[in-house]
Amino acid sequence: KPKYSVSRAYSHRRGKRWRKIFTHIYSIPQQNRHAVETNLDAIRRLGVDLQLADKKLILEVNSKSVDKVNHLYAKYKLNDKKVVVIHPTSRWMFKSWNPEAFSRVVDLLVENGFSMVLISGPQPDEIEYVKSIQSTIKNTVVDLAGQLSINECAALIKQADCFVGLDSVAMHMAAAVNTPCVALFGPTRDRSWYPWMVNHKVIAENFECRPCGLKGCGDGMRSECIQAIKPETVVQAVMSLVKV
Repeated sequence: KPKYSVSRAYSHRRGKRWRKIFTHIYSIPQQNRHAVETNLDAIRRLGVDLQLADKKLILEVNSKSVDKVNHLYAKYKLNDKKVVVIHPTSRWMFKSWNPEAFSRVVDLLVENGFSMVLISGPQPDEIEYVKSIQSTIKNTVVDLAGQLSINECAALIKQADCFVGLDSVAMHMAAAVNTPCVALFGPTRDRSWYPWMVNHKVIAENFECRPCGLKGCGDGMRSECIQAIKPETVVQAVMSLVKV
């Protein structure tokens, strides 16, 4: 049996039996806080005095992944360029922006002196989504969708000057490797999931129904709130974080 075990005080667990399993029980405040702060309450319950540096997310990239990214930078002539990595997909596609809007962002940033790289997970629907973005881009872009491991993605994002993406794992990876982030939010709660302890801009439209947490409007897998975001707003956010 462990010396210490901690659990939240769940309202649906009213009996005493489950409480005896744990040495410490803690409550969650009702205020909207970042998920990191909420999760750290388990440690606070044990009496640990957390300093600001203790709260920072850290993601280590291995040397093999760094070498791979250095090779890609040389191959695509990205050295000495201002590089923006876009991860336009999410595991939950109802969080997705429309492909034409991402294409517009790419073209505007290229015209303003940035070099653009597109990445995604290996799932076929994500790769097809990136292809749909590519089909309407007028300028040159590096397409690495589905070609990199998670650690290689982290290494690429770390070397980039800025990251643009949705409320996704890739966005939190960018925060963990300390790359400035532009994060697009639709139905999910940006107050709980914004890029943590990193220079960032959150883009979210002021719809009275958001954040709803639904799988698109009416559970229809399409979220009007994120579709309402203008490409120019995203471009302005990138340019406020990175000077060309």
